[in-house]
Amino acid sequence: MDVCYILDKADTKNPALAQLEEALRGIRHTVRRLGVRGLTAEEIIAQEEAAPADCYLLKSRSPQAIAFARHFEQQGKLVVNNTIATDICQDRVLLTRSMQEAGIAWPRTLEFSSLNSLLADREWLATLTFPVILKNRHVNYRELARKITSLEDLEELVAEWGEEPCILQEFVPGDGWDVKAYSVAGEVFAARSRSPLDGRVSRVFQFEQDEIPQPWRDLVLSIGQALNMQIYGVDFLVTQQGPLAVDVNSFHSCYGVVGFDDTFVNWVISLLQERNGALAAS
Repeated sequence: MDVCYILDKADTKNPALAQLEEALRGIRHTVRRLGVRGLTAEEIIAQEEAAPADCYLLKSRSPQAIAFARHFEQQGKLVVNNTIATDICQDRVLLTRSMQEAGIAWPRTLEFSSLNSLLADREWLATLTFPVILKNRHVNYRELARKITSLEDLEELVAEWGEEPCILQEFVPGDGWDVKAYSVAGEVFAARSRSPLDGRVSRVFQFEQDEIPQPWRDLVLSIGQALNMQIYGVDFLVTQQGPLAVDVNSFHSCYGVVGFDDTFVNWVISLLQERNGALAAS
């Protein structure tokens, strides 16, 4: 079977992908890289139309990559993760709604068309309790994530971020650590570091499998089920009320996470075998 790995840049260094390429060559599958940066969705579709892959691994989260993948998804090709979930994870307003509908522990969130529009409502701002977390609504290469402790903090961001669609998330005190969890095919890995919102640089400490509490696993897996995703990352805090998710990343790279690459490769191989068997039986 032919596997296509959709990336922003085809020459991206990715240990999991390199391991997958080597493993698939050994069992007569092929895996190729497709870089989409600088191309439109139409150009990518025309390039692929003559010989589409059997399976697309949607690592890139760019609009043209999602549109291209959706085209072949609608033709019955296997796309991981599905384009609906990938789209949701790029829009924190849609993501918040999905998490709330699924009953996931998630901070209260307000949306604004821009930072300028947020600051224009002085009457409402007078009622705002600090601190809060400010993030851009749309996930992109210019990431806005700030702990805001005063109105002055917001005003200082106007010059750079004034027209940016944004959200305010409720600030919920945690234990001083940010936990990043990664899941592939139902397996969960987790690591923690000091929160970057406090301006601290911290080492990352990975948990052993038997150190990951069951409530953490339950939270991570319930998010995957809610979005029908197989490969993803979850950022969460450990609070007095339990783990609280604050962000979800589709198809996380998981660099340096011990055990992830092997699990990822084995899962892709089993996925292809299952897909191959289903096609042969049809």
